[in-house]
Amino acid sequence: MKLWIVTVIVIVAVVIAGLVIWLSFKKSSSLNCTPWTMPSWSQSIAYGTYNRKGSRGTKLVSQALDAGFRIIDNAMCYGNEEEVGAIIRESKIPRGEMVLITKVPPSHIGRMEEKLATTAELYGTSYMDVYMLHDQPDHFEDTIAAWKRLLRLHDKGKVKLVGMTNVSQAILEKLGKATGKLPMIIENSLRSVEDLEGSLANFCKKYGIVRLYFGVTKERNLTHPNVVTYARSHNISPHCAILRIVQEAGAIPVVGSANERHIIDNWRCVYKGKQEQD
Repeated sequence: MKLWIVTVIVIVAVVIAGLVIWLSFKKSSSLNCTPWTMPSWSQSIAYGTYNRKGSRGTKLVSQALDAGFRIIDNAMCYGNEEEVGAIIRESKIPRGEMVLITKVPPSHIGRMEEKLATTAELYGTSYMDVYMLHDQPDHFEDTIAAWKRLLRLHDKGKVKLVGMTNVSQAILEKLGKATGKLPMIIENSLRSVEDLEGSLANFCKKYGIVRLYFGVTKERNLTHPNVVTYARSHNISPHCAILRIVQEAGAIPVVGSANERHIIDNWRCVYKGKQEQD
């Protein structure tokens, strides 16, 4: 057989083999998950209730509600759901205007339903808006089991959105492949301003996953060149700038302001930013 014929055969074989591998990889890496519909509050600001205990702590939660905050971010491990729940019940704010968030730790996976019912009762409501797994168990099989339980609670109407905290894109993809459904909401630490437009952020935008970020006003973010430039161009503080940058990236900053003045400033900063966008 002539050399050129052999060469052509080899090239064709290599191309076909490469195409088969590519198609196999594409099939295995694709997600057959329907994107979620983002809620109307997906670009706002949340008040975090970590370490908000006792009369001073609950007063801050009350001041946040008075200032205009309607997303209250809590967790079972914070140990203050009874106190925060009392403030929610006493506020007289219409239930439909509030977004109540709680999180269940991996140690309570077997009691998810019971824990959710207890929290809802403390808050004086028949449902919670958001219920998230607070970190993942050591074994992924347990994470899948917990995620399926969260989905069942969602299907029963006990919670509007279910999701996870401190989660990577890799975990989200594995959950999607294992169950056919992705989390509807995640809450992560903002370790870098670049994260707002990174691979995970784009993944969430593609599938309609709400993003909350805590640790937004850490020094590393306030001194980031993009934040400093934004602050100067808008004649605002770096603190206000990072809140608006998060919001404009389609996410929700979680703040835990420790005095009334800062609470009001944070709310006005984001609310004014939304007005300017509109």
